Amino acid sequence: MADIVRSDEIEVKSRLHDFGMDVSMVSEICEGAIHGRNLASGLQPKTAEGMLKYIFGVESLRKVLLSSTVVDYEIFSVSNMEGVFDAAYGRKIFFQMVDQACGTEDPQPKSKIGDGKKKLIEESGTGFLFPEMAEEEAAKVARISAIARAECWYLMVSIATDGTLCCELSHPKAVDEDKFDGFHERIKIFKYGEFAPSFGSRKDDGDDDKFEITPVIKKK
Repeated sequence: MADIVRSDEIEVKSRLHDFGMDVSMVSEICEGAIHGRNLASGLQPKTAEGMLKYIFGVESLRKVLLSSTVVDYEIFSVSNMEGVFDAAYGRKIFFQMVDQACGTEDPQPKSKIGDGKKKLIEESGTGFLFPEMAEEEAAKVARISAIARAECWYLMVSIATDGTLCCELSHPKAVDEDKFDGFHERIKIFKYGEFAPSFGSRKDDGDDDKFEITPVIKKK
């Protein structure tokens, strides 16, 4: 369970501002995931939809947060884990597709949480003071250490079988048996029925593992 759950509209907007975000920016990131979902076809491997949602979700996360005028984010990649890093406030943010965002139960990832991600979450701190280093090599080492110690946040998106999208920004505590084991804080941004994309989305099975279209091949 989460220590803190924020779902009131005013409180959510205020908390998002701390991250240099607003609701429209989060909406743009969510639309990136929908765009990836809509690019999947029955001729692709059945895992393609999940991969495309993740790829375009990460791209949108970076595009949106790098444009923030409140917080200075930078791109980072550690052990194939892709996200953005805020050195001033000591936070790193990832994109994650989950089974159900903004529900009463804790959200869980659609895919396994690997050892690298597990270690990164569990070794992350709850804030730090970024050290000033004069030497280039020392600065490099300090940056790696700063990323490792930074708070670990996930922008979590779920898409139901009817196409309904939910989204939250949450701070997991640890990982147990490939699942999130509790949260420090959950910020429920788009609860069920609240998200309205600016373009049409395909309404079909949202389960990455079950998604399948049988192509029709015409004989000549």
